Amino acid sequence: MTIASTILSIALIAFFGSLGGAKLVLAPSVVEHVTALGFSMRACRIIGGLEIAACLGLIVGFFWEPVSLVASLGLFTLMIGALRAQLWAGIDIRTALPAVWLGAVALAATVITAVNLAV
Repeated sequence: MTIASTILSIALIAFFGSLGGAKLVLAPSVVEHVTALGFSMRACRIIGGLEIAACLGLIVGFFWEPVSLVASLGLFTLMIGALRAQLWAGIDIRTALPAVWLGAVALAATVITAVNLAV
């Protein structure tokens, strides 16, 4: 695992660990946001669980890199879905920028890990 992929993985673990945890416990700010998007509380918990699972995958990826590839790709896919849901709900693009940035970080981690595994 390269220094860049390690730093990106740590950043993703920090962000998605807190975001996923907030979704799992249904923090009031999260409930307000997901109801505005039209999601149920069950869907919110499922998404939070997927984010936490990806964080665990990134941690395992420190020891077995292919797992990190799958986890970061999963987070990228989740952020595509988050961006789509926010735009579909008519939410201002500026509000959706965190999904864009986190998706970009997840994509960068995916690409760096894939290149590292290929060589």
